[in-house]
Amino acid sequence: PDGTWHQGAYELLSAYASWMKVNSEAIYETRALAPYKEGKVCFTQKKDGSIYAIYLADENESKLPASITLSEIPLENGSKVSLLGSNIPIDWKKLGSRTMIVIPEASRNNTPCKHAWVFKIEKTK
Repeated sequence: PDGTWHQGAYELLSAYASWMKVNSEAIYETRALAPYKEGKVCFTQKKDGSIYAIYLADENESKLPASITLSEIPLENGSKVSLLGSNIPIDWKKLGSRTMIVIPEASRNNTPCKHAWVFKIEKTK
């Protein structure tokens, strides 16, 4: 009645704001991209063709895995993968028809945000 919220609501809004500060480009002006979700990764895409692979952490997961394998988003030679909020280069390689994103230890141990991490995929044109 006095216009205030429970303290947990303020904490949640703060967490959303921190995440969006790093990853908003994967949300704004994007559309969901089929297959929409593969395992723990959801996909969005901008009109310019940039694809965002959003890795959703489990409840007790606080760092990225050593690699993420995608079978539904094939990459061509020359494509670039980056972790939003980080300047550390991200490598990838083909495994037959699948793509493996290789995450360096420095990125795994020093994530730019919590709960979900976003990889930007820029395919060659």
